[in-house]
Parts: sequence; C-alpha cells; structure tokens
Amino acid sequence: MSTRTRFIGRAHELDQLRRWLEEGAAVTIVGGAGIGKSRLGREVAATWPGVVLEVDLSHETDSEGCAARVARALELGSTASIDDVARALAERERPLILLDDADPVVEPLASLLARWLDAADALRVITTSRQRLRIRSERTLELGPLSLDGGASSDAARLFADRVAQVSPNAVLDEVELERWCAWLEGIPLAIELAAARAPLLGEVGAERRLDVLTDGFRDADSRHSTLAKAIEWSWSLLDPSEQRALAESAAFAGRFPIAATTRVLSEGRRSAQVVRTLVDKSFIQLAPDGRLELYDAVREYVSEALPQERARACARLDAYLAAQAQHAVDPESLREDVLAAADRVVSGDSALAANASAWVLVYAGRVLMSEGPASRLETLMRRGLERLAEAHVDLRTQLRIALAGGLRMQGDLERAVSTAEQALVDEPGLLDEVRTQLLIELALSKHGQRNLEEAAELYARALTIAPSRRSEGRLHANLGAIAHDRGELDAAEASYRKALVALGVTEDRRLIGVVRSNLALLFQERGDLVLAQETFEQALDELESAGERYLGAIHRSNLGQLHLELEDPARALAEHELALPELRRIGDARSVVLCLARRGAAHALAGSFREATRDFEEASSRAHALDDALLGAVVALHSAFEPLQRALEAGDEDERARRVQACRVVLADVEAAPVDWRLSDDARAAMRILETQLGRSSAASSTPPEDGIVVGIESRFFRVPGGAWQDLRRQSAARRILEHLVSHPGKLATMADLQAAAWPGERIRKDAATNRIHVALSKLRQKGLKPYLLRDDEGYRLDPAVSVHRLAQTTPPE
Repeated sequence: MSTRTRFIGRAHELDQLRRWLEEGAAVTIVGGAGIGKSRLGREVAATWPGVVLEVDLSHETDSEGCAARVARALELGSTASIDDVARALAERERPLILLDDADPVVEPLASLLARWLDAADALRVITTSRQRLRIRSERTLELGPLSLDGGASSDAARLFADRVAQVSPNAVLDEVELERWCAWLEGIPLAIELAAARAPLLGEVGAERRLDVLTDGFRDADSRHSTLAKAIEWSWSLLDPSEQRALAESAAFAGRFPIAATTRVLSEGRRSAQVVRTLVDKSFIQLAPDGRLELYDAVREYVSEALPQERARACARLDAYLAAQAQHAVDPESLREDVLAAADRVVSGDSALAANASAWVLVYAGRVLMSEGPASRLETLMRRGLERLAEAHVDLRTQLRIALAGGLRMQGDLERAVSTAEQALVDEPGLLDEVRTQLLIELALSKHGQRNLEEAAELYARALTIAPSRRSEGRLHANLGAIAHDRGELDAAEASYRKALVALGVTEDRRLIGVVRSNLALLFQERGDLVLAQETFEQALDELESAGERYLGAIHRSNLGQLHLELEDPARALAEHELALPELRRIGDARSVVLCLARRGAAHALAGSFREATRDFEEASSRAHALDDALLGAVVALHSAFEPLQRALEAGDEDERARRVQACRVVLADVEAAPVDWRLSDDARAAMRILETQLGRSSAASSTPPEDGIVVGIESRFFRVPGGAWQDLRRQSAARRILEHLVSHPGKLATMADLQAAAWPGERIRKDAATNRIHVALSKLRQKGLKPYLLRDDEGYRLDPAVSVHRLAQTTPPE
C-alpha cells in the first residue's frame, strides 16, 4: 500500500470519499488516464480503520477472474468460489476493498459486487475506473485535474514543486514558468510527475508535444502507469472500433464544443451524440461547466496519431459546418477555438473549402478576434486570407479588408487602417448596404482615432442613410454620440446615446448596449454626477460580461477605475486597472494599454506607491511615443502630474509642499502650451478635473467661497457673480467652455476664432454659423449674471480686469 511519495491536494475529495464510505457501501472514482484515481483511492484506504484489500483488475475479463483476485487477497484457496469470498468478507472486521483499474470488467463486476454487498453489511468498496458501475448503492466521484487556481500556490504547482525537489533538490523554479507548465500539462497529476522528473531539461513551455515531453516513465510503476501515453493507450484499447473512430473525429475540435455540432462533424451522423455520450461516460471526453464538451490535449494528441485519416476527414466536415454557421450569422462564441483553427487551415492551404466558403470562415474568425484579440493575429489572418482568396466574392473580400483595417486600428496603426478602408471604398463601389455600412463605420473609427472629428462624423452620418438594420442604426447613433461627446456637446451626445439605446433595445444586442451605457456613464462623470456614473458603469459591465465581451469589458473596466479615482478611492481604481490591463495587453489594443497604464500610474501615485507609479508612467510614455500620438502623450503627461501632487499632499514641510505643487503645475502648464489641444480627450479632461480638485485642497485657501469677485468651479462647471446665486453650466457645454477660456486668460482679449476653438474644439464651422453660435452662448452667460463683467470691443471679448476671479476646487456647486 505504500506509495513512497507525499500526497498533495485533493482535500475536498478526500473528505467527501471518507464521508461517503462511513455512510454507504460503495464509491467509484471515475476519471481520465493519469488523473490520479488509483493514488486517491490508496490515500483514502490508508486511513480506513478496518481490513483493507487492494486488488488490481486491469487484466481480468470476467466475474470469475475478479473473484479469484479478491480470494487471493483474502488468502483463500485457489478453489474458492464467489460465495466463499462473500462469506469471508462477512467475517472480516470492517473490510474495505480497493478495486483498481476496473475498466475491463465493469459489467461483470457490478453484478458480483451486488452479491457481496448483500452478504456483508460492513463491506465497503472503492472502485477506480473510467466509468461508473451503475449499482444502486454506488456513489460516484468524477475526478478532474488538480486545481490551477492560485498560480504558483495551486495544488498543481505544489505537486510539481514537490516532485522537482525530490529529483533536483537545488533546482530553483521561476513562479511564472511553474504556473505556465502546470497549465500546459492541464493539471493532470501523472503528466506533472513525469514532467517534474526531467525538470532541468524541459525547455520552453509548449515547444514540444505533451506526449513527447512525458516519454521517460517510472521504472517502478506498472506499465500502464509508467507514461501518460501508455495510460491513454491502455484505456484506448478497451474501446470498440466505432468509439475509437468517434473519439479521433472529436479530436478535430480544437477547444470546447457543443454536442449539437457532433452530428455535423462526426461520421456517425445522428447517432454521433449517442456515441459521444458513451465516451463521456467512459471519461474520454469531459463535460465542461458551461455544458460543452472537451478533450484533454494529451488525449487529442494521442488519438489524432492513432487514426489520422479519420481526424482529417472530420476537420474537413468541421470547416464546412463553420462556413455555413458564419453565412447564417450564428454567434461563433461556442466554437471560438475551432473558428480560429479553421481559419489557420484556410490561410495555410490545408482546407478543402472553396473560395467563398473559406472567406466565410475568415469572416467568422474576424468577428472573434475583433472581440477578443489579439489584434496582431487578426491582421495576419486577414492579410494572408486576402492574398489567398482572390476568387472570393467582392462583399466577402471587403469584409476581410474591414477586419484587416480593424486589426491595424487596434494596434494603433491608424494611418494604414485609414488607407486600407479608403482603398476598399474606391475599389468596390457596388457593395451590399450592410457591407458598405460596416466599411464606412470602420473608416470613421480610424478617422475618429486620428481626432479628425468632422470627417468621422460625416462618415457616420453617411452610413446612417443606408444602414439596413436596427443594430447598425443603433451603433451609428452611438458613434455620433461619441463624436459630440469629444467635442464637449454633452446634451447632443446624450440625445444620440438615447437614440442608440432605443434602436438596440429591439435587437437585444447586449454587447452594444453595454458600450452605449458605458459612454453614458462617462458623460454623467463629466457632468459631475459621479453616483449616477458609477451605477451606469456597473450596468454596462453587467451587459458586457453577460455577452462574453472580455475586450470591451476590459476597456470599460478601466473607465470605471478612472471614475473611482475621481471618487477618491485609489484602492478600487487600482483593482479595476489590475483586472483590465492584462486583458488589454493580451488583445493588443495599443492605445487602450497606454491609457490603462497612465490611469493605473495615477492610482498608484494617489495610493503613495511612487515606484510603481513611475514604472507605469515610463512605460505609458514610451508606448505613446511609439504610436506617434501627441494627444495620447498629453494624456500620459497629465496623469504623471499625480505623482508630485501626492508628494505635496504628504509633505510635512511647507517649503517641500510648495515645491511639489509647483512641479505639478509645471506639468499642467507644459500640457497647456503643447501644440495639441488636450481638451479633445475625455481622458485628459477627467485627469485635469481630479488634479485641479486636489490642487485646490492642497492650497491654504479657505474652503468657504469668497463673497467678492466671480467664483468659478473646476472647468467652469458653475460660477457665481458678486451678490448672485450659483449658476450651473454643466449641461451648457459651449457656454461653459467659453467662460473657461476667458477665466484661464485673465484680462486677455479673446477673438471670435479663439472662442470658436474653445467652445467646439476640433470642429470646422462656417464663419457665419460659428458667429451665431458664439452669440447664443454669450447670451446665456449674460442672462446668468455675467453681463456687467463681459466686456466687448471690435476685436473680441474679455472679462472685466477690475473684477477678481476665484477658483473653487469643486466640480459641483456648493449646497
């Protein structure tokens, strides 16, 4: 019974099995090859207070052979019958039989155990097998891999480290590599033990097949447990030919797959589901928590080589099935890995599909990668697909060009993204409305990323005239809202977002609804309604997570982190950015990675973690420089000002505090003097609001607003003239921005061109229209009490230099 190595993990399973044995007669441990069934059974049996018998049934074929094995364990004579065994078991004190590897004799063993359990009330039985016995008293434990939760502290990692220490006591394990190896080995105990035995020579994770890495077995183990391949081979040999064929065909699936897909991919047709269920019962195929099916990769490797032609034919059927699914716009999420594997076969020339069907597979893959990345793979697949599928239909090739432009945009290569989309518009004038709408949207997104707001808005408006569906209509209203939002036209932005929600409500597209809600949350945040912003962000994340949107969810989680920074909760801000950043890195969205790094740096700074903050700012600045995005660089610079600001807040010495505050103000002055207008970015505006709030608090000024002069809040969101009431400008963007410009340039004349640029940054307006809009905004300011203080001459406007202006470090009017 001695196993000579330390047992690690499985605490829950041990407790459950011991409890079941106390309560009932028979338990069966089922699971795949190498999963640790036998070892777990021995660990349970080792603490049993009665007589323990261990019996190997791997070479038996019938009930007589099973009975003879048990009889030998009981030290009965060679002529002992099944009834003799029953009587001997009844006479033993609390007997426990461990029936190991019972796979070849499941049916005869079931009837045999029923007789013995009836004869011996105290008898307890542990059976290990790939399938359960199906007797009335049986309780079944389905044994899965060792837990990978906890990274380097997981049960799988602890087993790996323990076995490495046995072989190489002086070996030093890198925690990241340890975690990667355990994941690659799928948490399978036998695989981990075999790999650990050759740990110094393992090389890179994933550089070899699993079965090649795990060939050097243990000489003191029985042959079927000496290597993972032999463990799989022994179980494989017990399947009948139709089950072996179905298992090899199931290996065509690259990841988890729904059972419904097997009727189209496996050669058994409608009977496939029944055969697959048998393979699930025999633990060759696992039932995943989401209801789909999956194979261990080691099993997939083995059966793919055992019956390569069957797997190849199944791959061809799978490719055809996926092309049909894509053509009918079926959500690819349930077959994500298979879509990407099929796309790889298409671009490498390993698929037998015709050009149009191949293009549909790539369109399908484009949907997956646009949602989840990585963007670099999206670009590569689409580029190679366009090179290979010259004969595909023009609408399909255009969809590949749209996805290519999207991949370039996600990586921050906006110039090539624009040229790719523009060339497609020129080359293909006769596109379907749906495809042309997608192309215009993709081009507009890249123009928007270049801060070319006017052209982006024109493209969105043009697409809206031909949008063939409520989904496209909703998406376009949302994008037009984003343009208005960037211009600071918050009322117009909100109206567009509301229109988008109405259109998308009909489609129940939770992905786009989540995006629009998140944009609304940003708008509420900019208006200063932080509680409503938080509620709306959380609703948006619920929508995105329910839609399985990891990419968009990460972007909007980072936005929520920025809100927590404004809510003065740097710990929660850090938590949100820590969740978002790894996902954004994986996807390869270059711009979002920079933003998240800058925001996380600010959160680190406000939390007093200055070393981590500096590291984030340096990486963000380097990445922004590589993207050649001046506005993004200004956003990073603004966030870097949080470091001297927090040092000022923590300084005990007045001189030190003043020096740090000045360093912060120098950063803000540099951003103000930069050739790019930072106000075009809502991220920059949010950073400036928080900085100004904190700077106001760090000053020695009284928190009570002075009675003399004009008192103005952050971003001129509100103001009060001497002897007047508080006036709220949060919903009057143009008037607010004009007042902010006048306040920020005391005594300086502002021309009509200056006021236009301040009120509608980045927007081109005809001179007569701009003049009219400026006069409307100025009229609102006069009506709210600024008439005596707003001076005009032939060249422009200014605030009366005789009246003092006081800043109040608040984003909402005092109570």
